[in-house]
Amino acid sequence: MSSFLRSAAARSSSLPPMPARWTGCEAAMIEPLFGLLVALALGVYLVVTLLRPERF
Repeated sequence: MSSFLRSAAARSSSLPPMPARWTGCEAAMIEPLFGLLVALALGVYLVVTLLRPERF
Protein backbone atom coordinates (compact mmCIF):
# COMPACT_ATOMS: atom_id res chain seq x y z
CA MET A 1 0.00 0.00 0.00
CA SER A 2 1.40 3.39 -0.92
CA SER A 3 2.10 6.09 1.62
CA PHE A 4 -0.65 8.23 0.09
CA LEU A 5 -3.27 5.55 0.67
CA ARG A 6 -2.03 4.92 4.22
CA SER A 7 -2.19 8.64 5.07
CA ALA A 8 -5.66 8.96 3.50
CA ALA A 9 -6.88 5.97 5.50
CA ALA A 10 -5.46 7.46 8.69
CA ARG A 11 -7.13 10.81 8.01
CA SER A 12 -10.51 9.27 7.25
CA SER A 13 -10.52 7.28 10.48
CA SER A 14 -9.86 10.43 12.52
CA LEU A 15 -12.77 12.38 11.04
CA PRO A 16 -15.93 12.71 13.13
CA PRO A 17 -18.95 10.78 11.89
CA MET A 18 -21.42 12.55 9.64
CA PRO A 19 -24.68 13.72 11.22
CA ALA A 20 -27.50 11.21 10.83
CA ARG A 21 -29.63 13.64 8.83
CA TRP A 22 -27.14 13.67 5.93
CA THR A 23 -26.53 9.93 5.69
CA GLY A 24 -28.51 7.36 3.80
CA CYS A 25 -31.05 8.05 1.11
CA GLU A 26 -32.45 11.26 2.61
CA ALA A 27 -29.59 13.26 1.12
CA ALA A 28 -29.90 11.41 -2.19
CA MET A 29 -33.62 12.26 -2.48
CA ILE A 30 -33.03 15.98 -3.00
CA GLU A 31 -32.05 15.66 -6.66
CA PRO A 32 -35.03 13.52 -7.80
CA LEU A 33 -37.44 15.77 -5.88
CA PHE A 34 -36.00 18.81 -7.64
CA GLY A 35 -36.41 17.04 -10.99
CA LEU A 36 -40.00 16.18 -10.12
CA LEU A 37 -40.77 19.81 -9.26
CA VAL A 38 -39.27 21.00 -12.55
CA ALA A 39 -41.24 18.39 -14.51
CA LEU A 40 -44.50 19.35 -12.77
CA ALA A 41 -43.91 23.06 -13.40
CA LEU A 42 -43.18 22.37 -17.06
CA GLY A 43 -46.30 20.21 -17.34
CA VAL A 44 -48.50 22.93 -15.83
CA TYR A 45 -46.95 25.50 -18.18
CA LEU A 46 -47.63 23.32 -21.22
CA VAL A 47 -51.26 22.64 -20.21
CA VAL A 48 -51.91 26.35 -19.62
CA THR A 49 -50.28 27.15 -22.96
CA LEU A 50 -52.53 24.65 -24.73
CA LEU A 51 -55.68 25.96 -23.03
CA ARG A 52 -54.94 29.66 -23.42
CA PRO A 53 -52.51 30.19 -26.32
CA GLU A 54 -53.42 33.88 -26.63
CA ARG A 55 -51.73 34.61 -23.30
CA PHE A 56 -48.39 33.37 -24.64
